[in-house]
Order: sequence, then C-alpha cells, then structure tokens
Amino acid sequence: MKQFCISFVILFLPCAIYSQMIDHVKEGIAKEKTGDFIGAITDYNQAIKINPKDAHAYFNRGNAKFKSKDLKGAIADYDTSLAINSKDVNAYLNRALAKYQLNDFNGAVADYDKIILINPKLAVAYLGRGNAKDELKDRTDACLDWHKASELGEPKADETIQHLCK
Repeated sequence: MKQFCISFVILFLPCAIYSQMIDHVKEGIAKEKTGDFIGAITDYNQAIKINPKDAHAYFNRGNAKFKSKDLKGAIADYDTSLAINSKDVNAYLNRALAKYQLNDFNGAVADYDKIILINPKLAVAYLGRGNAKDELKDRTDACLDWHKASELGEPKADETIQHLCK
C-alpha cells in the first residue's frame, strides 16, 4: 500500500502543479480582459514560476506588457517565448508590432520575414512588412508587399495601395 501511495504522488503531483499553472494563466487572461494588466502580469509571473519552460505564459505576459505600454518588456517576453517555441507566428507578429511602435523598423521587417517563412499565406504579415519598409523609405518593396497582402485578401492593403502606390 505504501508503494502505491508513493507511485500515486509521483504520477499525480505534476498534474496538480500543471493545473495550478493553468489556473494562473486563466486568471491572467480574465484580468487582461478587464484591463487589469498589472494583475494579469502577476498571474503570469506565478505561472512562469511554476513552469519556466511554458512559452504561452511568456507570450501572454508579453501581451499584458504590450497593452500596458511596456514595449521593451513585451519584446523580452516574446523573445523568451520564441526561444522556447521558434514557430509561434503570433509571438513574431506581436514582437514585430512592438518593434514597429519603438521605431525599430528593421527589427520589425526581420520578424515579418520569419512569419512569412513559416506561413507565406498570412496576409497581415505582408501588410505589416510593407508598412515597416515604407517607414524605411523603401516604397517600391512596400508596394510589392501591400499588393501581395491584397492578393491574399487583406482589405487594408487596398486602401494603402490606392494612396501610396502608383
């Protein structure tokens, strides 16, 4: 009987810990929805403390930091998330947006390039890359990206093309 109890604890303790981590993430998401970004970050911190290898917890904390205007902190969390899961298009996308807002247009272009390598049919990546290239005064390549975004069904690209591309 004693051996059964030890086996039971070894098998199910990780599930309980995992459940706690998920609870912190869910609470963080709920707080984010109400605009309590500091509370959400605190919950994500707890989730990360339980499992420092969970890319989603870093991604979610990055989103809360982004929304609270801590763009550098958000980028750091997206970096960690991507170090764990290098194929997460959403982490690249959000990191590109943060870099764009910090006027790191070359960094944004590099992230959009990675997104397009992972998913070449994601229209918003071409739109964003076009916007960043335009900020870098490369209107010709920007227009190529906006046209590709339009071909893939991004309606915002059409308006941009009409105003900026000849």
